Amino acid sequence: MNKNLCSNYSQISITDAKEAEQMINKMRNELRKEYLKKIETGEFKIQTGLIYNNLIHSLEKVGDHVYNISEAIQESK
Repeated sequence: MNKNLCSNYSQISITDAKEAEQMINKMRNELRKEYLKKIETGEFKIQTGLIYNNLIHSLEKVGDHVYNISEAIQESK
């Protein structure tokens, strides 16, 4: 993602941005499963789990924004 945003507009690859966004979504799913298990086992309090979930959601939003920026630049070429 950083490579796309730091590159010359003519070198931006929407494929790279899509792959990065998919990787972030996969990571989000894995982290969510992990934190739900920790809530069930008592390793996380529910309040801690909510904060953790907000962090995961924010990570996903960053990936979505980077993809949207890459897509907009790609369309403006």
